[in-house]
Amino acid sequence: MQHVAMSAAALLLACATPESPVPGLVEYGEDELLQGGTLALPLASEYGTTVSLQYALGQGIVVAPLTFQHINGTEHATVTAAPNAALGVRQIDVSGINGYGPRAITQALTVTVTVVNPFTLSVLGRVSGRVGQVITGVVEVDPHDLFTGAIAFTMQGLPANAAITFSPLNRDRSTFTISAPEGTYRASVVGTSGAITRSVPLDVEILAPLLSPEFSLAISPNVLTMLPSDAVVTDITIARNAAVSGNITLTASGMPVGVTAVFSPASTSDNSSQLTLTSVTATPGVPTTVTVTGVASGETRTATLSLAVVPVPNFTLTPAADTITLQNPLTTLGSVAISIGRVGQVGPVTLVANGLPAGVNAAFTNSPASGGTSTLVFSPTGTALPGRYTVTILGTANGLSRSTQVVLKVLASLGDFAVDFGLPSIDVVQGTTTALALSLPRSGTLIGAPITLAATTIPPQSTAVAPLVTTTSAGAIINLTVGAAAPLGAHALTVTATGGALTRTGGTIINIVAPPPPGFRLAAIPAQFQLARGAITPFAIGITRVSNFAGTVTLTAVSPLPGNITIEFEPFPSTPDLLRVNLYASPNVTPGPYVIAFRGTSGALTVTINITILVDP
Repeated sequence: MQHVAMSAAALLLACATPESPVPGLVEYGEDELLQGGTLALPLASEYGTTVSLQYALGQGIVVAPLTFQHINGTEHATVTAAPNAALGVRQIDVSGINGYGPRAITQALTVTVTVVNPFTLSVLGRVSGRVGQVITGVVEVDPHDLFTGAIAFTMQGLPANAAITFSPLNRDRSTFTISAPEGTYRASVVGTSGAITRSVPLDVEILAPLLSPEFSLAISPNVLTMLPSDAVVTDITIARNAAVSGNITLTASGMPVGVTAVFSPASTSDNSSQLTLTSVTATPGVPTTVTVTGVASGETRTATLSLAVVPVPNFTLTPAADTITLQNPLTTLGSVAISIGRVGQVGPVTLVANGLPAGVNAAFTNSPASGGTSTLVFSPTGTALPGRYTVTILGTANGLSRSTQVVLKVLASLGDFAVDFGLPSIDVVQGTTTALALSLPRSGTLIGAPITLAATTIPPQSTAVAPLVTTTSAGAIINLTVGAAAPLGAHALTVTATGGALTRTGGTIINIVAPPPPGFRLAAIPAQFQLARGAITPFAIGITRVSNFAGTVTLTAVSPLPGNITIEFEPFPSTPDLLRVNLYASPNVTPGPYVIAFRGTSGALTVTINITILVDP
């Protein structure tokens, strides 16, 4: 409790002497008393008499008993105000009793005391802020002049998880901080000094936190392909919070050279846009990353897509072999693999075969073909006319059509023959004569029978002559002479042969080319044939001289010969560059196919050809 020295006001108790029957009390003034404080009230006695004091007190006022026992002494009566004593002027009735019994003298005196407030608090009645912010305010203290105590500050009425500080904590003026959850609170600032507590109301408003601008971009689809001259479109989706309410500006970067980007719209308050990528001169290459950038409310966001400029779709068809052979009567299958080469994005390729002879069907193992290969299988349905047939293989995909060709060679059945140059095309040099080997495969009664040959279609400025117009062998030579000024390029050569009642034709394409360096070529007539055991089978090897080559050509067999097969060379007197080769197979030769290599040598030049023979069972 506070003890306050009294001011000039005082009380004087004058007690009568034994000779003075009426003692007196004298009032000197009044004093102030703080709630919860004390006042030392001095009383004086001029005589050496014992004086007892009695008090009639106001509410909340306490005075300690006091008895004067000394002559001319001064005693202090302690007056105490409760912390909740009512404010205002209070009167204390003091009675002084001198003596005892019948001689006791009583005198009365009224003491005036004013009970005052030690201090008051004041604040600005309302503070506000947002979640996450620190809110500040000031509490002011208005103390009474007699108040010298310290004040401790607290705040009531906020949630338990609110953070509150006062600085300084116990001064006449303090700054407070508040950090609390969202809400409106009726709080109070409380100041405490000893048993004295004062409070002042404070409205606290905590608003929701301010949103930071936030948005994102999404691209769908985000993997795109386009042709060198093309346009593709993708959708841009925007997600944003309420802090982004204005336009978002869109730009694109990272496109390949020759590709432009246009947004529709390029600045939008909506949540979507379309991006059109247009290519006019772009070069196909590896996929590139295109970055879409959005800017709004000082914020920048990006999203990416993959863009590949691909070549214009194309594909090719390539057969694994140029020629497929079927033998009459047709009883076995023939096949050829077709490779499919793709450029760009080419889907499944649908394949068909055209130009088949009657008696032969064809089907592909997979059509449409999604992979890189399909096999064309020829199957017999009867007997086909012997000859060479150009089969066109047509493929279609993505609106494109591509084709290639193979030669289907149907061999004659027994009692038949065919005319075959063995090659779909032959290169012949301007200004030269070339011996073209013509195969005349025979069967049945036409084996060894005479066949008459005649060239019926000849390249321009050229002549084609068979040295042996009529032949009984399985092959012949057509000497093709091409003029020095014959036009370069591809020209047809057709030979018509007549044997018995049958007429067959065969042809090839003559590619007339410019003269090569001098040299020679070898050609077997025929290139493949059957060999009967115990008999001599003849065939021919022709020497074709190139660019006026005049050297002597020596012909030898270089492969190890199978046992019991002998070879004999026999020149044709009338045709120096045509050698007859007689093959003899003894009866005990193992049946089957054999390959014999023949080498022609002239100085430093060497030319080798392989001939396949099939020894009959």
